[in-house]
Amino acid sequence: LGLPPGDLTISANRDEFAKASASQLVAGPGEQLDDVVLRLSRGGSIEGICFDDDGRTAPNRIVTAQSMAMTSQRVVASDADGAFRIDGLEAGSYQIVAIDPAMRTSGDADASAINEMFEYMKLATAEVVEGEVTTVLLGAPPSDPVEVSGRVTQGGEPYAQAMVNWLPEIGRAHV
Repeated sequence: LGLPPGDLTISANRDEFAKASASQLVAGPGEQLDDVVLRLSRGGSIEGICFDDDGRTAPNRIVTAQSMAMTSQRVVASDADGAFRIDGLEAGSYQIVAIDPAMRTSGDADASAINEMFEYMKLATAEVVEGEVTTVLLGAPPSDPVEVSGRVTQGGEPYAQAMVNWLPEIGRAHV
């Protein structure tokens, strides 16, 4: 390929495959490196169905799968039945977010606008395993809901602009 000598990092990717891990190589001046092999894997898949607030399937949602390690992100759209599938994901933990592209917010940049945006999002986490399909439901009403109530304080005083997210897979709330 005509690369300059020194430390080289090469990697490969292709649609529908998981990213190949990077290989570290060292090439001296005039040296030719032969038999360098990068192997792409099929990875794992996430499939699911998006639901609206009334429990009906939600078509045409933008679905994003972001690896918790921040190494990859994939975006697809749900079909007319609210279904989606993302193939070729590296093994690991992912956050999956579905959002209605037609959502309208106030457009303000304050905390209430951010809370309003989160109300439109449907979130889930999933563990992707090489060669397996993980299924998630985004926005489906829980079969056995848990009610959480309380108040957020800062320095002992009520704090009105707080946003609280509950992540049951991790087992603690994040404010």
